[in-house]
Order: sequence, then C-alpha cells, then structure tokens
Amino acid sequence: MKKLLSISCFLLTTILFTSCSNDSGITVKTYFGKWESNTIRLKDGSTVKYTEIGTFNKNEELEVFTDQFESAKLVQYYSNEIKPTVKLGKVSDDFIVFESANDKRQIVKVEQNELSLITRIIINGQLEFVQINYTKIGPPRDEEPKK
Repeated sequence: MKKLLSISCFLLTTILFTSCSNDSGITVKTYFGKWESNTIRLKDGSTVKYTEIGTFNKNEELEVFTDQFESAKLVQYYSNEIKPTVKLGKVSDDFIVFESANDKRQIVKVEQNELSLITRIIINGQLEFVQINYTKIGPPRDEEPKK
C-alpha cells in the first residue's frame, strides 16, 4: 500500500510540474507599462543616444496596455514636425504591430526595467534595421489607448 501511495504521489508531482512549464519565447508579459527610448544599436553594432541620429528631437514613448487586446501606443517626436506622431497598435506573438503591417517591431529582450525592439527607421535618409532600447518609466494601465 505504501508503494502504491508513493508511486501515485510521484506521478501526480510529475504531472503538475509538466503542466506548469512553458517554453514560449516571452513567458512572463513584463512588456506591459510605459517605456521611453534611450539608445539605438545601429547595424554596425555601435550604440548611440536615441536623439543623436538626427531624425528625432526627443525620446519616443511607448506604452503597452493590459487591456484585452494588449494594445500599444507609440509617440514619436520628429525633428521636422511641430506635433508628435501618435501610432496605435497591439502585441501579437513577439511583435508589436502598429497601424500598418509595415510598422512591426520585434520584441528581442524584455526584463523588469528594460525592453529592446528591432525595427526599421530612417537614418540620414536611408531606411535601416536598428535595435531600440527602452527604459521603463511607468506602470501598466488597463484601458484602451487614445490618440
């Protein structure tokens, strides 16, 4: 009887641990919250401050909401525009996709206070792949974003 009980406990423990494990890329959704860009890693591997590339005059702000759609809002401050550009989107798999499918950012790193996305931006008149690094500046909100 003790053997049967021991085997049963072992099997139950094995099943519980197996059913709780998850092998997906980003298991804990720590990308929720408000983020501010700080650096950009260029294709040659060098890292510069976000505002040093000449396209933007202020760091962009990204917010990922905890609403049912996992919505996102991006605010960009272009050097040649008076008002900021605001884009809405949502998280899909390991990507944040904004209003058009052409503006798709891959989540490559997410930690408690750091987020890195790969995207394409215009630098010196050319469209280039870069990694934008963000620092968390605020907690997540459970609402749908507005422009």
